[in-house]
Amino acid sequence: MSAAEPESPDEDCFDGWSLHQLPDGGEVFASPCQRVRLHFPSTPAWDNAVTVAAYNGPTGEPLWRARFDDTAPDAVIGSLMCALAHDLAQPDRYDQQRALVGPAVEDPDDLLASARNCPGATSPAWCGCPRPFGLEPTYLRRAGWRLWGRGDDGGRWHAHFDAATPAHLIAAACHPLEEHPACAFAPETADGPQDGRASAPLETLLAAAREVVAETGRITANALADGVRARGIPVGTERARKIAAILKAERAAGLL
Repeated sequence: MSAAEPESPDEDCFDGWSLHQLPDGGEVFASPCQRVRLHFPSTPAWDNAVTVAAYNGPTGEPLWRARFDDTAPDAVIGSLMCALAHDLAQPDRYDQQRALVGPAVEDPDDLLASARNCPGATSPAWCGCPRPFGLEPTYLRRAGWRLWGRGDDGGRWHAHFDAATPAHLIAAACHPLEEHPACAFAPETADGPQDGRASAPLETLLAAAREVVAETGRITANALADGVRARGIPVGTERARKIAAILKAERAAGLL
């Protein structure tokens, strides 16, 4: 992925971002506020080819890092970067802060809706076909999360996220991977999710739920589910509960 032109669904997000050459030959793509930087080392290691880092100030300490190996898809990195840039471009500083200190991942299943959409699944949480990607805790859960996927050659690529990486940014990185492959275990009559509804990405649900909270002031699973469904977005009761927990954490942190 070109540092000057990150692959993303909305390149206008990157207005004001700047590319800097480092003395060692590496490059840094930096946000206008200098609190988020995309680093391309001059001699990338296999498991640390691209690093996205957020800082508490232009010269402050790092808040979290996301590291991608040299075979990670450009679309995965670009999607995370566009979500970051979108947050930082918001006029409200609380919305900007969501890119730096948003709620962290608690349950990876919340971010991987595609596994529950598998037409061959025998339960909402289990899929019978080969997993195209996954999100797992590192060997020490507090150390963060590892996202993996399969390249065109069948080999695995990896990305590592510090535990403090905001959940909606990890969800954004997962979005390009969410189309589920044809399932060899699916009944011939099955043509969609078991409940007949597509499951919206977490970031989409959160955006709609925040609108509901802004309108009603209520953060309960039932109120959020009703408001999100009224916007034409299907959401189950369990996901509504988890979204309510995330938004309560945002309100407690002063981000909502």
